[in-house]
Amino acid sequence: MKKKQIAGILAPLLLLTAAAGCGKQADAGGEPDLPPPAGTEIVSDEKVPKAETPGETGGAAFALTEEELLALPEDPADAYSYNEVDGNLRILNRNGDSEIFVIPSMIDGKEVSQIAGRAFAMEDMKAVVIPETVTRIGKEAFLGCTELETVYVKGEALIEIGEKAFMICNSLSNIYLPDSITMIEPTAFSGCEELKKIDVPDNLSVLRGSTFFSTGLEEIELPSEMTEIEGASLANCPALKYCAIPDSVKIIGVEAFTNSPNVIIVASPDSYAAQFAAEKGIKFQEA
Repeated sequence: MKKKQIAGILAPLLLLTAAAGCGKQADAGGEPDLPPPAGTEIVSDEKVPKAETPGETGGAAFALTEEELLALPEDPADAYSYNEVDGNLRILNRNGDSEIFVIPSMIDGKEVSQIAGRAFAMEDMKAVVIPETVTRIGKEAFLGCTELETVYVKGEALIEIGEKAFMICNSLSNIYLPDSITMIEPTAFSGCEELKKIDVPDNLSVLRGSTFFSTGLEEIELPSEMTEIEGASLANCPALKYCAIPDSVKIIGVEAFTNSPNVIIVASPDSYAAQFAAEKGIKFQEA
């Protein structure tokens, strides 16, 4: 199993995220129209670009289409090491090299329900298909997979993505996440500089600290279930132009958009997001 040494690029990013503030930490293992607040810069001559469909999130081109990738057979059971947890299986690592990982959903009659922490950290993979049985991706599971371009999660079983799970996946440009996800831990996608667009799962209520710190995001629409945006979650994203924030968001961390100078907050004029934009001098566009 071939792995890379990335300490030289990991350390600076960790220092940056620490400086920006990651927000709260969790166990790795949960009326009439009003004018916008005074001082808000209104941007009215531009529209929020339409979100692209899953599997078309821009960036480096992978050799296989989404349909071809999903049509690939699952890897054989002996390609992976695993252990049993609560009657199901947790993938620990892969035995042997491969550019494409198609993780099996069943091994020896038991469901594969978890990917362990650091299971595939620093692997030379190009793409991974995660089966519809997986409910949790562990801490640092894909940390530093610098050649990983495409991630596809099948089904609607996945609930949690662990801290730093895809951190410094420099080439990651194409990712599909199901709406079943309710928790994405801090710094999960930090340093994914080719990640230009992502469909945020509908059931995600908190955008944790530094989730998308130092990514290539150009636009992002937060779901209607979201109530909080933690500190540095969208910081150091110079390409970020639009962030659509629903009325349900009532808390935004002070450093949520630090060093993201081009961002325009798109929201209702009487929302907390509009108030935040005015207070921080961030450009505002009425939704």
